Amino acid sequence: MINIVIALKMEAMPIISRLSLKQMASKPYCVYRNRNIQLIVSGPGAHKAYAATSYLHAYSEPGVPAYWINLGIGGHRYLPVGCAVRAAEVSDVSARLHFTPSLACTWPSYKKPIISVAEAEQHYPEDAVYDMEAYGMLAAAAKMARMHRIQVVKIISDNSMHSAKRLRSENVKQLVLGHCEPIVEWLQQLETQSETHELEL
Repeated sequence: MINIVIALKMEAMPIISRLSLKQMASKPYCVYRNRNIQLIVSGPGAHKAYAATSYLHAYSEPGVPAYWINLGIGGHRYLPVGCAVRAAEVSDVSARLHFTPSLACTWPSYKKPIISVAEAEQHYPEDAVYDMEAYGMLAAAAKMARMHRIQVVKIISDNSMHSAKRLRSENVKQLVLGHCEPIVEWLQQLETQSETHELEL
């Protein structure tokens, strides 16, 4: 099983459509699934991502090994808007802790640290991707899965030339839509490897 945690419905819509996921619940979270993939819309922020990840685990069939994926948008000082980035590590500035997910996957080619913050970052002080959910999802998922089964991918939505304040829902949807095919290919690869127990991240 692959479990996907996404903050915003506009981020999730292209994935839901492309994978033909069916809505299974609407309260307290919108949950979508097909045979091997579940997706939950958490809402923005690390606390909501933590709670939604925990809920999806409780919602899932007991005893089935799962991969946990956090997909979404993030900002970086200079990376171009629209490029996809995988996490080299994930930290929360308030907790000063970090997780280090496996980097064996080859997509996306960019890899950077990800720093989860309480509000959209405007200044990007470090050479890192800034988001609001990755740490919360990882903190919850690490209680239920080994680190090689947890991955974070962010699509750059803002940088020093394109402020996060100018982002609109349709922009967010288009950013994810632009990566929909590689995302789906990556998920299908994980799905196949999961079924055959051949993944060695």
